[in-house]
Amino acid sequence: MTENKPLSVFIYVTHLLGSGHLSRALAIAQACHDDGMVVTLATGGFPTHKLKDRAFRIVQLPPCRIKGTDFLTLFDEYDQVVDEEWKIGRAKELETAFKDASPDVIITELFPLGRRQMTFELDPLLDACKIARPKPMVFCSVRDILQPPSKQKKITRAEQYLEDYYGGLLVHGDPRIAPLGQSFPMKAEVLALAQYTGFIFDGEKPEENKERNQEIIVSAGGGAAGESLYRIAAEASQLGPDGFVWHLLIGRGLPQEFFEEITSKAHANLIVEWARSDFPDLLASAALSISQAGYNTMLDIVNADVNSITVPFSDGGEVEQNLRAKLFEKAGYTTVVKSEELSAAKLLLSVTEVLNAPKQERLPLNLEGGKGTVETIKTL
Repeated sequence: MTENKPLSVFIYVTHLLGSGHLSRALAIAQACHDDGMVVTLATGGFPTHKLKDRAFRIVQLPPCRIKGTDFLTLFDEYDQVVDEEWKIGRAKELETAFKDASPDVIITELFPLGRRQMTFELDPLLDACKIARPKPMVFCSVRDILQPPSKQKKITRAEQYLEDYYGGLLVHGDPRIAPLGQSFPMKAEVLALAQYTGFIFDGEKPEENKERNQEIIVSAGGGAAGESLYRIAAEASQLGPDGFVWHLLIGRGLPQEFFEEITSKAHANLIVEWARSDFPDLLASAALSISQAGYNTMLDIVNADVNSITVPFSDGGEVEQNLRAKLFEKAGYTTVVKSEELSAAKLLLSVTEVLNAPKQERLPLNLEGGKGTVETIKTL
């Protein structure tokens, strides 16, 4: 790279369930672009509105997704299980996009600490990086907490990838809350690659001292796992507390029939709407947030400085949200209700306790992880 040539960055991401992975990758891409870098983002999940009107280059690979919590079976845009021919074709498209970009920096979102089902295209990409001249520096980008590996061989395999291909590990969190080794234990020399950038929050800070209303905001994303929380919240809204309005924001990934089912239960103290783009503003004015405990959701809560109850997603043996919720509870940001214990009566009891409790002292957190990522890339 010459002094006059801007840094070129190539980011790979495939979101399979929710869109949190894509949101984080887009925030990194935007921060790099704002710093004057030439950015290419290759996305392998299904297209969303978040990809529209971007100032940097987007490469949409043939999309895939999963169903339920089976992360091993991939479905294409025609709802067919992908075959070897599909994988070979997509791997070639990804490698072509990399060669066209000729980047100085490669960022793989989650891999190799996750997304192991995508090795069919990431192995060729990483091998291409090794022989490219000039050779790009490769980073892995991960959120604060990962799904703990079920077997030691998964840890060993990730360590080998990091040692063979990677120059840095970008951890978008805070080691005071969750050091990476707590959820993904690796040997010390590999964990030494970790650079904590701060949390990546792609939103705006609410007005100072914004007045709170009497709304209880309920959100659970667009996945099927949120249906139970919405139903129970709708039931709890009929029981109280007095003077408060429950405002359910239904994730747009849920079917119209479900939306109509919940809407049919609306009453004087229950408002039901599709998820809104002004969600951060609604939280900043609310008396209480009820949600799951995904990365972006928790940062919305931190940013809004709102009282919070979280019901972590735990289907299919997932423990990541449980870990995050407990750690953020310890930091003063939320009260945890386990999904297996959730009922209308239990939820109402927690709502009453949180609304009547004095505000807890909260650990200040850095939400400027996009800028932190840029500075780390430039430094390394």
